[in-house]
Amino acid sequence: MAFSGLSIVLPAYNEAENIQKVLESALRIIRDVGGEVLVVDDGSDDQTAELVTSYPSSQVRLVRHSHNRGYGAALRSGFGAARYDWIFFTDADGQFNLQQIYDLISHSQSYDLVVGFRAQRKDPNIRLLNAWVWAKLVNTTFGLSIVDVNCAFKLIRADSLRSITLFSEGACINAEMFVKLLERGARLKQVPVEHFPRSHGRQTGARPDVILRALRELISLRAGSDNGVRKP
Repeated sequence: MAFSGLSIVLPAYNEAENIQKVLESALRIIRDVGGEVLVVDDGSDDQTAELVTSYPSSQVRLVRHSHNRGYGAALRSGFGAARYDWIFFTDADGQFNLQQIYDLISHSQSYDLVVGFRAQRKDPNIRLLNAWVWAKLVNTTFGLSIVDVNCAFKLIRADSLRSITLFSEGACINAEMFVKLLERGARLKQVPVEHFPRSHGRQTGARPDVILRALRELISLRAGSDNGVRKP
């Protein structure tokens, strides 16, 4: 392996029906490569946090928000708590095959940022449209060529991630990571991954308030930056 350990970060909001299966998949990887699984419960009002704390593994840790702060805030909390040389994050909804992390790891000796893109995205049409518009907006605004900006299947060198400061509380977090990491010279590799329909729980990414928050954060990122990097 190209690294000595891996922190798997799982942001979760009301994922009680999915979290145990995702944890089992994540722990199979950790037993192989070493590391930890960090579940960031973003103010769930179901049993997500309780299921994580009762899970019988010392390699599972819970980071808990007292209220729902947003996707970006959950990722930032997970990144801040991560202890290992590489950080991988994915959603806790079971829409990805976590074993495909090995496809990303195979590129880790040559790249700092290895990201998945959904080869065939299995989401409702409105989410497909939103994703296309968002990717077009981000790529045009910052001069990037990212296939799937918000794909929640990313492997990042921890030193690279810690060299930047992230501010986004919502869905703009992925765009902010790309912009700032690439500006600092991070080497990027994009890899196709499988995607499955959500079988349990509710999606929140297409809510109007989530979209408006992402747009506000994108405007703030652009306005407060040189080439997308926020000035100190």
